[in-house]
Formats: sequence, C-alpha cells, structure tokens
Amino acid sequence: MTRTLAAIALAALAGSAWLLLARGSAAHGSHAGVIRGAVVYQRLCASCHGQQGHGDGPRAADGLARPADLTTLGTRHGGFDRRAVAALIDGAARPEAHGSAESPVWGTQGLRADPGLPGVSRQMEELLDYLEHSQGPG
Repeated sequence: MTRTLAAIALAALAGSAWLLLARGSAAHGSHAGVIRGAVVYQRLCASCHGQQGHGDGPRAADGLARPADLTTLGTRHGGFDRRAVAALIDGAARPEAHGSAESPVWGTQGLRADPGLPGVSRQMEELLDYLEHSQGPG
C-alpha cells in the first residue's frame, strides 16, 4: 500500500513538473534537473511555501511571517539571480525562518556543497533549476 501511494505521489509530482516545462520558461538546467529539483522542492520547501510555491503551504501559519511566493522571485528582484536565491536558501542572506547557517530547518539534506569546495551541491543546483523554471511571466 505504501509503495503504491509513493508511486502515485511521484507520478503526480512528475506530472506537475512536466506542466511547468510546458509553460515555456527558460530554465537553466535540463528537463531531468528541473524534475529532480521539483522532488527536492516538494520534500524540503512545499510544507511552508506550498505545492506551487505561492507561500501557502500547510506550515505557513506556524511562523510569524508568511513564506515568500517563490514564483515571483524574478519579477520582484529584476530577474532570477541564482547566486542570490542560493544565498537566501543556504547563505549569508538566510531568512530567519530558515534557521541558522549551522542548523537550517531542513537539516542536513544535501543542499550544501561539500566543505572546502566552491559552489553549491547538485541538489541545490536542481532546486535552483526548478525554482527558476517556476517563475511566472514577468
């Protein structure tokens, strides 16, 4: 039963990622990277930012501030700056709701690059691919 539910959830997630691909946004990464990023997003971000990224997830009411609408990052900031968005997720520009740099709310989920290596992890790149691709028309 659990396997069946997991397969259905994965199929639904892949379907919504393909709908995003069909919107025609210029994504930075490959189609596969965007889909893998959608899986990372659903696992780590959707509980606060919502299934579609509008800041309306089930945990949105837990905090003091409403989570950001992630589909309007590019519009609100004059373009989708991958480096700035990565910093918001796991860098110096971290929102207070994401926790401290030492103890982010998602724990050790592979978003950080290996210590001593420049850049970000593959999972972070894929998450950025998905977020960039999910930007609404600007």
